[in-house]
Amino acid sequence: MIEKIVLGTVQLGLPYGINNQVGKPDKQQALNILNRSFKEGITALDTANAYGNSREIIGEYHQQNKHTFEVISKCHWKGQEIVQSVNEELKVLNLSHFASYLFHSFDDIYQLSTQNKEEFKTLVNNGIIKKIGVSVYGNEQFSQAIENDFISVIQLPYNLLDNEFKKGELLQLAKNKGKEIHLRSVFLQGLFYMNTSKLPEQLKPLEKYLLEIGKIALQNNISIGTLALGYALKNKNIDKVLIGVDSMEQLLSNIESIKLIHSISDEMMKKISNLAVLETELLNPVNWKK
Repeated sequence: MIEKIVLGTVQLGLPYGINNQVGKPDKQQALNILNRSFKEGITALDTANAYGNSREIIGEYHQQNKHTFEVISKCHWKGQEIVQSVNEELKVLNLSHFASYLFHSFDDIYQLSTQNKEEFKTLVNNGIIKKIGVSVYGNEQFSQAIENDFISVIQLPYNLLDNEFKKGELLQLAKNKGKEIHLRSVFLQGLFYMNTSKLPEQLKPLEKYLLEIGKIALQNNISIGTLALGYALKNKNIDKVLIGVDSMEQLLSNIESIKLIHSISDEMMKKISNLAVLETELLNPVNWKK
């Protein structure tokens, strides 16, 4: 299952996550995290030009090592010169190509001219970009991405609350259409690890669901991390699962969780899938600050 893992690097470049207590690691710690990840079998990274200095750290790692990660990047489209932008980013990363190149915003796709699309297709044909993709949020964007022939990879939030009940049919449709599916937000920015008594006031409506998840984990003698990762990794319609860490300890804890997901039964998967969150706006962290 570890081959399905993509290490997110936003935490290596910025302090990130509602449950982040330590900030971002220093450069040497970040390089150590990358090194251990590769040794454990995690060979793909997710980055973006908005992730602080994460790209420079990855580039330095590649400069120091003979092997390279497969890198997925995301861009905010502002009409920039395509070929130049892609080549400049590859230079920083010390890479020859991107495994996938994703639009950070679904709306960016509609700003592409026919010429822009042809330029991207040329980069794909030349092997500079293996696949074009997009990062989506709600089901409406997900549905549109499934029907868009320009898009090969769809990255979307999916977790113990934003689950099969909400997205199962669309995930199956996406696979039927030949799309590659990447999941993010499997820990909902660390929310699943929080003590429910310390939830911010605006997130209190989620407490009952979080307690139910905790109950399922406790009854089956597994950790929340194992349950969260296993729920995503065991879904046959999922190709890649993105995780982020801000310390070596967190990385090793996630690796141990991956090794234990065989203990998650079909019955447990079904219980999680039947959790129907009514307060759907709270499943998007963008709304947590309102």
